[in-house]
Amino acid sequence: TPLRRSSFILNVCGDSSAGKTTALKLGACAWGEVERQIQSWDSTKNALEALAYGSSDACLCLDELQRFLTNVGGAEVSRAIHSLAGTSGRARLSKNATLKEIRRWKACVLSSSETPIRDLVGDSWRGGDGVRALDLKVSHDQNRPMHRRPC
Repeated sequence: TPLRRSSFILNVCGDSSAGKTTALKLGACAWGEVERQIQSWDSTKNALEALAYGSSDACLCLDELQRFLTNVGGAEVSRAIHSLAGTSGRARLSKNATLKEIRRWKACVLSSSETPIRDLVGDSWRGGDGVRALDLKVSHDQNRPMHRRPC
C-alpha cells in the first residue's frame, strides 16, 4: 500500500547487542526480502537519495548511522535527514545543461545507531530535524530484550 504521508525517519538507538539490527530486520520483513531491504548508511548523499527513490511507497532500512557521520560530519547528517524525510531530491543538470528529472519519493526510513540522532548531529541540529527524525531507544534487559526507554 502506498504511503499516504510524507517521508519520515525512525531511528532505533542503543548499545551494541541491544537488538537494533534485529528491529530493522523485523521492519524490513513486511516489505520483502529482508537482506535486500537493509542498506548501510555508509553511502554517498547521492546514493542515499537513489535508495530513497528506489524505496518509494515502502520502507528503507539504513544500518549504522555512525558510519555516515564518520565520513561526513554532523552538518551533513542533518542535511541527509532533511533530504530523506523530504519528498524529492535535488535538482540537477545533465552534461548538456538541461534539467534532469527530479527524483520524488515517500518512504518510511528505519535507521539504527548507538547514539540518538540529536547527539550525533550536535551543534548542527536544526529545529526541523526533530520533526523529521524520531529516536526509539532500546536497551538490552535480560527480562525484556527490546525494552523501550525515552531518549
